Parts: sequence; C-alpha cells; structure tokens
Amino acid sequence: MTASKRSLPDFLIIGAQKCGTTSLYAYLEQHPEIAGASKKEVKYFDMFSHQELDWYKAHFPTIAEKGQRLTGEATPDYLFFPGIATKVHRCMPNVKLLVLLRDPADRSYSQYRYAQRRGHETLSFADAIEAEPRRLKEAREACQKSGQLLSTHRNYREQSYVARSQYMEQLQPWLEQFDRNQFLFLTSEALQSQPQETLRLATDYLGLQSFDFRTGEKHNAAGSKPSGEALEQIESLRERFRKSVDQLSKVTGLSFDTHVVN
Repeated sequence: MTASKRSLPDFLIIGAQKCGTTSLYAYLEQHPEIAGASKKEVKYFDMFSHQELDWYKAHFPTIAEKGQRLTGEATPDYLFFPGIATKVHRCMPNVKLLVLLRDPADRSYSQYRYAQRRGHETLSFADAIEAEPRRLKEAREACQKSGQLLSTHRNYREQSYVARSQYMEQLQPWLEQFDRNQFLFLTSEALQSQPQETLRLATDYLGLQSFDFRTGEKHNAAGSKPSGEALEQIESLRERFRKSVDQLSKVTGLSFDTHVVN
C-alpha cells in the first residue's frame, strides 16, 4: 500500500555467488549514507518477477525514510540466470551495478562446499564437476516440460559449479544493456586482503563520503580448505578457466592475484 512512497534501488550487487557479496553488502550497510533494503537478497528479477513492481518497491525504504541516502540490494543470482539484464534495464536503466568476482576455480569449490553443507551434494568434487553438464541439461529439460522457472530449480541453482564461474558469458548481456560507466568490478581477493581500500572504491563509485568500515567479520563462509584430490581438481579448473580469465581481465581490468578459498 505504501509502494508509491518508495523508490527503486540506486545500486545492485549482481554477483557472483560465493564471492563475498554478503560481506560487501553488510559492510556497505554500515555507511550512514546508505539505507538498506528489508533483506540482502530480494530476488525479484530471478524468482519473483511475476509480482508487480510495487512488490519489489515494498522492500525499500520510503522516500521520507531514505532522505538523501542511497538504497540497494544484493542478489548474486541476477548475474547467473538468463534474461535478467533486460528485466533490470527495463525497470532501472540508470542503476549502478557492483560486480564482485573471485578466482573462478576457488569460487567453484566454495559453492561445492556450500552445497555439501546444505545437503544438496553427495558426490566428490571431481565427480560433481564431471556430472554437472548432465545435471544442468536434465534441469533445463525438466523446466521446459513443466514451465518451471530455471532459477527456481534446486539442482540448477545448487550444482552449477563450473557454469557460475564462466563470468564473461554471464556479463555479456549486462554489458550490452548498460553503459560501461554503470559498472564497478571488484574482486573477493582484494575485499579480503585490502578491505578498506576496496570499500573506498565502492563508496567513491557510489558518490559517498569516505568511511571507516568494520571489516573483521566473515559472512557466509563455506567451511574447510581443500586438500588432496579436491586441491588437484581446483588446479585443473584453474587451468581450464585461464583463457576466460584473460578475457575477463581485458574487459574489466580485474586480476585474481591471491587465491582465497573458504
């Protein structure tokens, strides 16, 4: 009922999963010039776009509550699922987009550990990587038959370890829809090793005053570090992703110098 008194977000953190978006959003919410959404991941454009736009607006502060502050949300699935860039551009053509990425091999393993912890994965890491193409194909076919949204299929969401690390494929639709100056690209490695400097890039990009963030707490970490066969699989994936990482670096300027697995 109050949707007409609320504004759409000024910025979105669109991805990627298991790259530290929970931490980035939690840090930014500390800033006095940011008024957060009702929750970090509103998921409007991937899971609830059948709702009216007023449903989405209801998750953000009223114009009076917001004042001169900025508001935004962080749904990492926005980067992964197809068609979302078009949906976002249709509603918010001038929105600012923060993209937090991580060494893709490390990210894949972190997602695997997260799926294990939640009871969504029973295979070894190597076997899960081998099974992924079949699993995702079966999920796509099931959704085509049932009319279910791909973004709501549990196996596609949880077991897309390699697919979610193919950053350039996911970024291309966004780069086609939005101007380059609407993007800020950051790395998880930099956020963890140089949090204040990385957050200063974010506040400068958003046009906010400098702020001394409290950055000691980790958010949504996936658990133990890899060893043995899992570590060998990560190194194999790192070689597999090398060409796409080089391409990503040319487009975004990002470099994954320090590998951080959690």
